[in-house]
Amino acid sequence: MDHLGIEEFDLMGSSRGGGLLIVLGALLAKRNMLHRIRRMVLVSPINPWSSNGRWMTRMLATTIGGVCVLRVMPKMHLALGRYVKALYGDPKRISAGSIEGYKAGFDMPGSFEHLLRIVRSWHDDLALIEGSLPAIADLPILLLWGSRDTAVFPSSIHQLERALKNSALVLLRGVGHLPYEEVPEHFNRIVNGFLLHDTPPTPMDISAHSSFLVSPKPHRTRAGI
Repeated sequence: MDHLGIEEFDLMGSSRGGGLLIVLGALLAKRNMLHRIRRMVLVSPINPWSSNGRWMTRMLATTIGGVCVLRVMPKMHLALGRYVKALYGDPKRISAGSIEGYKAGFDMPGSFEHLLRIVRSWHDDLALIEGSLPAIADLPILLLWGSRDTAVFPSSIHQLERALKNSALVLLRGVGHLPYEEVPEHFNRIVNGFLLHDTPPTPMDISAHSSFLVSPKPHRTRAGI
Protein backbone atom coordinates (compact mmCIF):
# COMPACT_ATOMS: atom_id res chain seq x y z
CA MET A 1 0.00 0.00 0.00
CA ASP A 2 2.87 2.35 0.79
CA HIS A 3 4.50 1.51 -2.53
CA LEU A 4 1.29 2.32 -4.41
CA GLY A 5 0.69 5.50 -2.43
CA ILE A 6 -2.62 4.27 -0.99
CA GLU A 7 -3.17 5.86 2.42
CA GLU A 8 -6.63 4.45 3.27
CA PHE A 9 -8.36 1.31 2.07
CA ASP A 10 -11.22 -1.12 2.65
CA LEU A 11 -10.50 -4.82 3.25
CA MET A 12 -12.55 -7.93 2.57
CA GLY A 13 -11.67 -11.51 3.52
CA SER A 14 -13.54 -14.81 3.37
CA SER A 15 -13.20 -17.86 5.64
CA ARG A 16 -9.52 -18.22 6.62
CA GLY A 17 -8.90 -14.94 4.81
CA GLY A 18 -11.36 -13.30 7.20
CA GLY A 19 -9.35 -14.56 10.15
CA LEU A 20 -6.22 -13.24 8.48
CA LEU A 21 -7.75 -9.74 8.22
CA ILE A 22 -8.59 -9.75 11.94
CA VAL A 23 -4.94 -10.44 12.74
CA LEU A 24 -3.80 -7.89 10.16
CA GLY A 25 -6.01 -5.26 11.79
CA ALA A 26 -4.42 -5.97 15.17
CA LEU A 27 -0.96 -5.71 13.60
CA LEU A 28 -1.82 -2.30 12.14
CA ALA A 29 -3.22 -1.17 15.50
CA LYS A 30 0.04 -2.21 17.19
CA ARG A 31 1.88 -0.02 14.70
CA ASN A 32 -0.55 2.91 15.22
CA MET A 33 -1.80 2.48 11.65
CA LEU A 34 -5.33 1.18 12.22
CA HIS A 35 -6.77 4.48 10.93
CA ARG A 36 -5.73 3.41 7.42
CA ILE A 37 -8.53 0.82 7.36
CA ARG A 38 -11.80 2.56 6.54
CA ARG A 39 -14.09 -0.48 6.64
CA MET A 40 -13.77 -4.24 6.76
CA VAL A 41 -15.97 -6.99 5.32
CA LEU A 42 -15.64 -10.43 6.93
CA VAL A 43 -17.37 -13.22 5.01
CA SER A 44 -17.96 -16.22 7.33
CA PRO A 45 -14.50 -15.76 8.92
CA ILE A 46 -12.93 -18.60 10.90
CA ASN A 47 -13.23 -17.89 14.62
CA PRO A 48 -12.77 -19.70 17.94
CA TRP A 49 -16.55 -20.08 18.49
CA SER A 50 -17.15 -22.34 15.49
CA SER A 51 -16.51 -25.90 16.63
CA ASN A 52 -16.41 -27.35 13.12
CA GLY A 53 -13.13 -29.06 12.32
CA ARG A 54 -11.59 -28.93 15.79
CA TRP A 55 -11.46 -32.70 16.25
CA MET A 56 -10.42 -33.28 12.64
CA THR A 57 -7.57 -30.74 12.73
CA ARG A 58 -6.19 -32.25 15.94
CA MET A 59 -6.23 -35.70 14.37
CA LEU A 60 -4.64 -34.59 11.10
CA ALA A 61 -1.93 -32.71 13.00
CA THR A 62 -0.56 -36.00 14.37
CA THR A 63 2.14 -38.02 12.63
CA ILE A 64 -0.38 -40.50 11.25
CA GLY A 65 -2.67 -37.65 10.24
CA GLY A 66 0.20 -36.00 8.40
CA VAL A 67 0.73 -39.16 6.38
CA CYS A 68 -2.98 -39.10 5.51
CA VAL A 69 -2.77 -35.47 4.33
CA LEU A 70 0.34 -36.03 2.22
CA ARG A 71 -0.27 -39.55 0.90
CA VAL A 72 -4.01 -40.33 1.01
CA MET A 73 -5.79 -37.02 0.37
CA PRO A 74 -4.10 -36.35 -3.00
CA LYS A 75 -5.79 -39.53 -4.30
CA MET A 76 -9.27 -38.67 -3.00
CA HIS A 77 -10.53 -36.66 -5.99
CA LEU A 78 -14.12 -37.80 -5.55
CA ALA A 79 -14.16 -36.82 -1.87
CA LEU A 80 -12.77 -33.38 -2.71
CA GLY A 81 -15.60 -32.82 -5.18
CA ARG A 82 -18.16 -33.78 -2.55
CA TYR A 83 -16.54 -31.47 -0.02
CA VAL A 84 -16.72 -28.50 -2.40
CA LYS A 85 -20.38 -29.24 -3.19
CA ALA A 86 -21.14 -29.26 0.53
CA LEU A 87 -19.89 -25.67 0.77
CA TYR A 88 -22.90 -24.51 -1.26
CA GLY A 89 -26.30 -24.02 0.31
CA ASP A 90 -27.86 -25.07 -2.98
CA PRO A 91 -25.64 -27.22 -5.26
CA LYS A 92 -27.78 -26.12 -8.22
CA ARG A 93 -26.04 -22.76 -7.99
CA ILE A 94 -22.60 -24.22 -8.71
CA SER A 95 -21.31 -22.65 -11.91
CA ALA A 96 -19.89 -24.87 -14.63
CA GLY A 97 -16.22 -25.57 -14.04
CA SER A 98 -16.16 -24.41 -10.40
CA ILE A 99 -15.44 -27.81 -8.85
CA GLU A 100 -12.81 -28.55 -11.50
CA GLY A 101 -11.23 -25.22 -10.68
CA TYR A 102 -10.98 -26.03 -6.99
CA LYS A 103 -9.51 -29.43 -7.77
CA ALA A 104 -6.93 -27.85 -10.07
CA GLY A 105 -5.70 -25.74 -7.19
CA PHE A 106 -4.63 -28.88 -5.35
CA ASP A 107 -2.66 -30.08 -8.36
CA MET A 108 -0.05 -27.41 -7.66
CA PRO A 109 3.17 -28.87 -6.19
CA GLY A 110 3.34 -28.32 -2.44
CA SER A 111 -0.43 -27.81 -2.01
CA PHE A 112 -0.90 -30.63 0.50
CA GLU A 113 2.29 -29.72 2.38
CA HIS A 114 0.81 -26.24 2.76
CA LEU A 115 -2.50 -27.76 3.89
CA LEU A 116 -0.66 -29.76 6.56
CA ARG A 117 1.02 -26.59 7.87
CA ILE A 118 -2.41 -24.93 8.12
CA VAL A 119 -3.82 -27.91 10.03
CA ARG A 120 -0.91 -28.00 12.48
CA SER A 121 -1.19 -24.30 13.32
CA TRP A 122 -5.01 -24.24 13.29
CA HIS A 123 -5.65 -23.96 17.03
CA ASP A 124 -2.82 -21.49 17.58
CA ASP A 125 -4.25 -19.41 14.73
CA LEU A 126 -7.72 -19.41 16.33
CA ALA A 127 -6.19 -18.25 19.62
CA LEU A 128 -4.35 -15.46 17.77
CA ILE A 129 -7.59 -14.39 16.07
CA GLU A 130 -9.43 -14.25 19.41
CA GLY A 131 -6.63 -12.22 20.97
CA SER A 132 -6.66 -9.79 18.03
CA LEU A 133 -10.37 -8.93 18.19
CA PRO A 134 -10.20 -6.20 20.87
CA ALA A 135 -7.80 -4.19 18.70
CA ILE A 136 -10.36 -3.85 15.88
CA ALA A 137 -13.55 -3.77 17.98
CA ASP A 138 -14.41 -0.20 16.98
CA LEU A 139 -13.81 -0.60 13.23
CA PRO A 140 -16.88 -0.42 10.97
CA ILE A 141 -17.21 -4.10 10.03
CA LEU A 142 -19.77 -6.01 7.98
CA LEU A 143 -20.27 -9.65 8.98
CA LEU A 144 -21.73 -11.54 6.04
CA TRP A 145 -22.82 -15.16 6.44
CA GLY A 146 -24.86 -17.84 4.71
CA SER A 147 -27.51 -19.53 6.85
CA ARG A 148 -26.45 -22.95 5.47
CA ASP A 149 -22.72 -22.52 6.00
CA THR A 150 -21.31 -25.95 6.91
CA ALA A 151 -17.66 -24.83 7.09
CA VAL A 152 -17.88 -22.02 9.68
CA PHE A 153 -21.03 -22.52 11.71
CA PRO A 154 -23.49 -19.58 11.72
CA SER A 155 -24.02 -20.26 15.44
CA SER A 156 -20.64 -18.62 16.05
CA ILE A 157 -21.82 -15.30 14.63
CA HIS A 158 -23.18 -13.81 17.83
CA GLN A 159 -20.04 -14.29 19.92
CA LEU A 160 -18.03 -12.67 17.14
CA GLU A 161 -20.60 -9.90 16.80
CA ARG A 162 -20.36 -9.11 20.51
CA ALA A 163 -16.57 -8.89 20.27
CA LEU A 164 -16.80 -6.53 17.28
CA LYS A 165 -18.86 -3.75 18.85
CA ASN A 166 -19.23 -1.71 15.66
CA SER A 167 -20.25 -4.58 13.38
CA ALA A 168 -23.33 -5.03 11.22
CA LEU A 169 -24.64 -8.51 10.48
CA VAL A 170 -26.31 -9.76 7.30
CA LEU A 171 -27.37 -13.41 7.07
CA LEU A 172 -28.22 -14.80 3.63
CA ARG A 173 -31.08 -17.29 3.68
CA GLY A 174 -30.36 -20.68 2.09
CA VAL A 175 -26.77 -19.76 1.13
CA GLY A 176 -23.63 -21.68 2.08
CA HIS A 177 -19.99 -20.81 2.69
CA LEU A 178 -19.37 -19.16 -0.69
CA PRO A 179 -22.02 -16.41 -1.08
CA TYR A 180 -19.97 -14.55 -3.67
CA GLU A 181 -20.26 -17.62 -5.91
CA GLU A 182 -23.81 -18.69 -5.05
CA VAL A 183 -25.55 -15.31 -5.20
CA PRO A 184 -22.96 -12.90 -6.64
CA GLU A 185 -25.41 -10.13 -7.56
CA HIS A 186 -26.92 -10.00 -4.08
CA PHE A 187 -23.50 -10.34 -2.48
CA ASN A 188 -22.10 -7.42 -4.50
CA ARG A 189 -25.14 -5.26 -3.79
CA ILE A 190 -24.86 -5.81 -0.03
CA VAL A 191 -21.10 -5.21 0.07
CA ASN A 192 -21.32 -2.10 -2.12
CA GLY A 193 -24.14 -0.79 0.04
CA PHE A 194 -21.89 -1.12 3.10
CA LEU A 195 -18.79 0.37 1.48
CA LEU A 196 -20.71 3.17 -0.28
CA HIS A 197 -23.09 3.91 2.57
CA ASP A 198 -23.55 7.55 1.51
CA THR A 199 -25.78 6.25 -1.31
CA PRO A 200 -29.03 5.01 0.30
CA PRO A 201 -30.61 1.80 -1.06
CA THR A 202 -33.58 2.24 -3.38
CA PRO A 203 -36.95 0.54 -2.71
CA MET A 204 -36.12 -1.95 -5.49
CA ASP A 205 -32.82 -2.79 -3.81
CA ILE A 206 -34.57 -3.37 -0.48
CA SER A 207 -37.19 -5.56 -2.16
CA ALA A 208 -34.53 -7.62 -3.96
CA HIS A 209 -32.67 -8.19 -0.70
CA SER A 210 -35.66 -9.22 1.37
CA SER A 211 -35.98 -12.73 -0.09
CA PHE A 212 -32.38 -13.53 0.92
CA LEU A 213 -32.11 -11.89 4.32
CA VAL A 214 -32.87 -13.38 7.72
CA SER A 215 -33.51 -10.70 10.34
CA PRO A 216 -30.50 -8.48 9.58
CA LYS A 217 -29.44 -6.38 12.52
CA PRO A 218 -29.57 -2.61 11.79
CA HIS A 219 -26.21 -0.95 11.26
CA ARG A 220 -24.81 0.66 14.34
CA THR A 221 -23.93 4.30 14.21
CA ARG A 222 -20.33 5.22 13.67
CA ALA A 223 -18.74 7.04 10.76
CA GLY A 224 -22.13 7.23 9.06
CA ILE A 225 -22.94 3.51 9.27
